[in-house]
Amino acid sequence: MNSGALRSILFGLILFLFPVITSAQDTTGQVKVLVRVYEDNDGIKVGGKVADGGYTNGTRLDVFYVNKRKPRFLLDRLAPGLGDSTVYNSSWGIFQVMITPLSVGMPAYKPTDYPYSGAITAHHAVYAFHPRKKEGFHTEWVLGVMGPASLARQTQEMIHGWFGFTTPRGWDYQYQNDLLFNYNLTYEKQLTHLERGFELIGGARINAGTMLNAIEAHALMRTGSMMPYFNGLIGQYANKKLSQFYLTARPSVQYVVYNSLLQGGLFADDVVVEPAVREAAGNLSRSPMKKVLADVDISFVFSFKQFTLSCSQKFCTKEFEELPAQNVGNISLYLGF
Repeated sequence: MNSGALRSILFGLILFLFPVITSAQDTTGQVKVLVRVYEDNDGIKVGGKVADGGYTNGTRLDVFYVNKRKPRFLLDRLAPGLGDSTVYNSSWGIFQVMITPLSVGMPAYKPTDYPYSGAITAHHAVYAFHPRKKEGFHTEWVLGVMGPASLARQTQEMIHGWFGFTTPRGWDYQYQNDLLFNYNLTYEKQLTHLERGFELIGGARINAGTMLNAIEAHALMRTGSMMPYFNGLIGQYANKKLSQFYLTARPSVQYVVYNSLLQGGLFADDVVVEPAVREAAGNLSRSPMKKVLADVDISFVFSFKQFTLSCSQKFCTKEFEELPAQNVGNISLYLGF
């Protein structure tokens, strides 16, 4: 993404959220607004060779804020509630993601490798937690584009140029522009806990739309010095009077029906390739994507009152039978107001 577009997005977010931030005055220690800067990258993984291939980078900016009652925005009316005493948090964010072949230095068309694929999406979510019932819902709406319009090519070329990495040369064969629209719904319930030092939570998620169609079951284990999970999303990461340090592990199993970033968009489902180029590549096609995937995400969170650092490693199974799995690391910074 070029610097002018990024400045415009940031300025728009500030204007949109200024009334929320300026009204977030509180003396109880509760943080009312939380800003997150988030970076997934295969270059910060632990163990294994640092290389492109599959999900290689994801950059995200989110702003979370407290709602005194269930939000009344049109899309939020579809969000499930949990009755009286429910704690509601909402968020707006923007996310850019890119997927590349195992080696980005060759300009050739590689039909049997991971595709060149990118997307940029806007996200709006509502988090509903019930502290007494120890359960919660997370609903998310996603709208964006994939293909050249996502500017993934420009972003990767710029970053590789800054750090002297291999110049990516195959983006001419990325998936075409297409519309991304998704609705994602997650339900979680506490299974057991030990005072405030350990929690075991079970959950399920469904993704439906033109970006991803999948169902997932997961468990979340948290241990350390931490605020209770179902007291609200923002409290997990920032409090004006408390510091937190805890570890999490989140294993999950997912059944994927369709993933546009790996399989092509709903309306433009293939790479534009001249017949001679396709023939030179042996008229081969990418192997079918594996339907059942598993991963485990391990992270630690260190929160010094309103400032929080989160680092994680995600270990995944193969997405294609003939291609290796790609593990990624994440670093996220949070600032509460």
